[in-house]
Amino acid sequence: MTMLSARGITLSIGAATILTDVSFDLPPGGILSVIGPNGAGKSTLLKCLAGLLTPTGGAVRVGDSPLETLSGRDRARRIAVVPQEALFTVPFTVAEFLELARYPHRGSFSPLTAADRAALDRAVAVTGIAPLLERTVTTLSGGEKRLALIAAALAQESPLLLLDEPTAALDPAHRAAILRLLKKAHDELDRTIVLVTHEVNDALFLGGTVIGLKKGRIALPATATDELELAALGALFDIPFTHWHDETGRRLVAPEVTP
Repeated sequence: MTMLSARGITLSIGAATILTDVSFDLPPGGILSVIGPNGAGKSTLLKCLAGLLTPTGGAVRVGDSPLETLSGRDRARRIAVVPQEALFTVPFTVAEFLELARYPHRGSFSPLTAADRAALDRAVAVTGIAPLLERTVTTLSGGEKRLALIAAALAQESPLLLLDEPTAALDPAHRAAILRLLKKAHDELDRTIVLVTHEVNDALFLGGTVIGLKKGRIALPATATDELELAALGALFDIPFTHWHDETGRRLVAPEVTP
């Protein structure tokens, strides 16, 4: 059984082909990191997987269902999306913003049920976002916004979590907090995770499987993170990589930078 399946995903916009023949399978409870250089089509692929863009070729399936056959509400019950950036213009409190995430389960004007409140309480507890609940979303820092977006996605209770660059532009402390949170969402809340990231070490920390995109094609086929080779990373990013182990034995990688 697969949670998410992509078959031959191709996307052209005008004369430009953004994605070509991208395929993979992700089982329930899996983690897939999509890595690759700028302009490789990673975020575009994520939008196709979320149903925000319609491929010009190929198909996406969520479980046994073709993605295009699902209504917006059914899709939201199965897939939660965390964008890299959200433009907050309405000064909702964080608590109100989290309540909006329950829309797929309750409709526009229905009151919160006991199940809704339990889901919200779990999301708040897991993310530790309680101190921010009375803040308005328009006053949050970049790291706090990312935390609120992930908390809302968890409150949505969709089994599949898609994240676009969840640690981008964050300071080391916020980056570490987000990675620990994603690990907890996977290990304790049984979320299946797909994330786009430039940070190869994020993928190594989370584990699971990596695919690499380059010029819209799969240049690095699905590979277990503990089997990721330096030569493959070098070919993907066009720069040699080196690696080392920290004091806990965890493997870390970085490009070789020479004058």
